[in-house]
This record gives sequence, structure tokens and C-alpha cells, in this order.
Amino acid sequence: MQQVSRTAAIELSKPALNQNLLFLVESNVNHKELHEKGEKWMKDTASSYIIVNALFITIMFAATFIVPGGNNQETRFPIFLNEELFMVFIASDAISLFSSATSALMFLCILTSRYAKDDFLKSLPTKMIIGLSTFFISVATMMVAFSFALFIMLSDKSWIITPIIFLAEEYSIRKSNSGYKILKAYNI
Repeated sequence: MQQVSRTAAIELSKPALNQNLLFLVESNVNHKELHEKGEKWMKDTASSYIIVNALFITIMFAATFIVPGGNNQETRFPIFLNEELFMVFIASDAISLFSSATSALMFLCILTSRYAKDDFLKSLPTKMIIGLSTFFISVATMMVAFSFALFIMLSDKSWIITPIIFLAEEYSIRKSNSGYKILKAYNI
């Protein structure tokens, strides 16, 4: 009895299996151009962002050692080491460095992907979202580090600091908004 039910189930499922295979073949043919365009867009986008991330990593790494105000010649520690503004500068610099490195790794994963059809469903969009999100975090924290470096260096000249920081933060906010629009396009 069990053998008969197994055989009947296999025979009944053959037409459905054939329809599914036919659908897969047709979708592969019909979506080949879309697949190629998606692959090209992913590669171009990842290539562009990985170059910018490499520049950010270089700048933020250098800013860790070439600190505002320089180092004390006797102790070799930063002159402003005990100031709260300096700690905010170092923290934002480190966050920018790490988020930029994370972003670069995500874009590197995209570039080395095999670009299979299944990758476009979850893997590649997830990597792109993480890469873009951490990139915008890196930009925002880099602007914070820049602003606090100005505060540290020019604390007695607020007439020049205020407009510069306002412009830097305005730029950062505008870029964050454009980044939000990009992420919104991914339906997040």
C-alpha cells in the first residue's frame, strides 16, 4: 500500500515539476539582461565606494597619530590628552576608521561575489546595505572629528569656528539625507 501511494505521488508531481523547470528556464532567459545589468551596477557601485573608503581609512588612520596640537616633546603624549574635546575627537576618529574599514570589507565581498541569481535576493542587497550604512556612519563621524579638531585648535577664535563647523555639519546632514534616500530605495 505504501509503495502504491509513493508511486502515485511521484506520478502526480511530475507535471508540476515539469512546469517549475519550464518556469525556471524561461525566467533565466527572460531575466538574463536584468541579471547582467544588476551585476554591472553592483560592481561599479562597490568599486567606487571601495576607493573612497580606502581614502577615508588612510586619512583617519593618519589622524590617529598626527593629533591636533601635536605631542609633548618630553612625554611624547598628545598635548591635549586630558581634555574632553580631545577624547571626543579620538572616539569619533576611531569610529570613522572602523566603520570605513567595515564598509570597505562589505564592498570587497560584493566585488568577489559569484553573482548567482540567489545572491541577488538576500546576500548582495544585505552587503550593499551594510556597506552603505557604515560608509555614511564613517562620513558623519569624520565630520565630527573634524569639528572637534577645530574646537581644540581654535577654541579662543569662535568667530571662525562657528561658520566652518556649521558648513561641515550641514554637508554631513545633506549627505546623510542622500544616504537615507539610497537606503530607502532598498525598502529598509
